[in-house]
Amino acid sequence: MATEFIIETELRPCMIGDKKALFHTWSHISQIIPPSVMVGGHSGGVVADTYALVEFEDGSVKRCEVGEVKFLHSKINEYCFAETEIEI
Repeated sequence: MATEFIIETELRPCMIGDKKALFHTWSHISQIIPPSVMVGGHSGGVVADTYALVEFEDGSVKRCEVGEVKFLHSKINEYCFAETEIEI
């Protein structure tokens, strides 16, 4: 007996500036920075950032900064939050 799995991705409508778009996913990009050859220079490391992949009405796809995305349907309304405040 075979088991069938169906994986669906929910596209979320959003705005990028004044353009309508569909949000597809988050993209995480990192780049290794080598140590500086200068005396007293930085020791190197990794620079990383997160971007949104969105599709516009004309079918073009763009990688956008996280702060550029404004979702049109509020998913937060689907969740229940406690009425009382929690002290941390």
